Amino acid sequence: MGDHANELIKQIVSMPVNVIGCVLDGDEDAGKVRVAFDGGEHLVKRAASCLLAPESGDSVMVCGPNAAALYIIAVLERSTNKPSRLLLGQDAQIAAQGKLSIASDELLIRARHATTLIDQLSSFGRELSASIGKIKLVGNLFESFFERVSQFAGHSARTVEGVDQVRSACIDYRAEQSLSLQGSEIIATAKTLVKVDGGQIHIG
Repeated sequence: MGDHANELIKQIVSMPVNVIGCVLDGDEDAGKVRVAFDGGEHLVKRAASCLLAPESGDSVMVCGPNAAALYIIAVLERSTNKPSRLLLGQDAQIAAQGKLSIASDELLIRARHATTLIDQLSSFGRELSASIGKIKLVGNLFESFFERVSQFAGHSARTVEGVDQVRSACIDYRAEQSLSLQGSEIIATAKTLVKVDGGQIHIG
């Protein structure tokens, strides 16, 4: 009778499992989740296809070939309003043959390093605010069109190898200490008036 009972227990344990359980807690480092079902608690692995990370209190579908190899294959119902987390493993790629769209009320991207490779980029927005320690741009052509431009800098230096042109209705340069103009040739032309005013004027 004892041998028969032991054999029956072995058959029951080795039977495929397909049950709904409740998540108690999880250990992401170990890759296992503690799930309660059938009046007991079991350590269950998260299936690779189950991208949604199970949270405490979630109702999950647990399947496996036997009681010793159980997997959470899906999160059926979330018990709280916690943010959903997708776990994609060590390295992951999202690929689409056509168009890939992401839509949300708020988008947050956080990474230690980021690289973008885009042949053509178009960006449309109402307002842009950025706080960056260092900016470096390298390109063949730079064009910008604004109704108004305001810049504030502690120090400013610019080097132009070719021609530097400014065309404006009015130009006003003011220096608190000194203003220096140097060149092999300096030409000042006015249609109506040229005025030079100073405490001392040296020519030559």
